[in-house]
Amino acid sequence: METIHLLREVLSRVLASPETQNDEQELFDELMVQKPRLLKLFEVGPRNPQEQREIESGMCIYACCKTFLIVHLGKPTINNKATAVNADFARQVIFLSQQLDCSEKYVAGILHHVMLDNPNIGSLRCMEMTVAEFHQRRRHLVDSLRFLLEATEAATLTDASQNYRRIATFVLSELLPGTKSSAGTVTLASKLFKEIEQLDVVIGKADAARKNAGSNTVAPTGQGTHPTSSYIRVTESEYRRSRTWIGHSQCPLRIPQV
Repeated sequence: METIHLLREVLSRVLASPETQNDEQELFDELMVQKPRLLKLFEVGPRNPQEQREIESGMCIYACCKTFLIVHLGKPTINNKATAVNADFARQVIFLSQQLDCSEKYVAGILHHVMLDNPNIGSLRCMEMTVAEFHQRRRHLVDSLRFLLEATEAATLTDASQNYRRIATFVLSELLPGTKSSAGTVTLASKLFKEIEQLDVVIGKADAARKNAGSNTVAPTGQGTHPTSSYIRVTESEYRRSRTWIGHSQCPLRIPQV
C-alpha cells in the first residue's frame, strides 16, 4: 500500500481533465500495478505470533521501498548498508501492531519509513506519525477506489469521454468481479460490505478503549504500554472516516455495462 498515493494522484489529474491524453498511459500502467491492492482493500495481514517473536528477538524482515529490510535490534541493514535505529524500535512496532490490529511486518515498514524521513523526532512523535501514515494510506486507497467507481458511473452518459469509458472497462472487467479462491468468488461489493462490518467492530473497541484510558499518550517502555485517550481518539476518528468513505464508495456499485 506504500505507493497507492501514486494512483490517487494520476486519477486526480486525469479526471480533472478527462479529454486530455497526456496522463492516460501513466494511469493505466498504474492501474495494473495497483490492481492487487485495490482487490485486497485494507488487507495487510493480521497480527502474527511468528512476526512478533522475530521482532522481540531483534530481527524482522519486511518489504520496504521494494527492497528487503532486515532489522536487527538497533540497526537495520538496507541494501547492505547499516543504518542507526532507535533501540525502542521493536517495542514500538509491537505496540502499534496491537493498537492497529495488523501485521507486525507491515507496521515495521511504516515505522521505518517515518524514521528515515524524520531522523530527529522523538519516539512519541514518531509513533503518532506512523499511525497517521497508516491511515493516510487507507484514505488514498479509498479515494482511488471512489474515483474509479464514480468515473465508471459517469461513463454511462452519452457524452462521456474516452478516458472515462476506458476506466469503466477496467473496473467492470478487472475489479467488480472480485477474486476467486477455493471458497468461491469474492466480489468487490461483498468485500466492501464485510469491511464496513469489521470497521463497526473496530470502532466499538476503540471507543471502549478510549473511555477506559487516561488523557495523554504513553509511549512503550520495557515495563509495558498503556495507550491513552488522546492517542486512541485519533485512531477511532480515522476508522469512522474510513467507514464513511467506504459507504460513499458503494453508491455507484450498481453500474450497467458501458
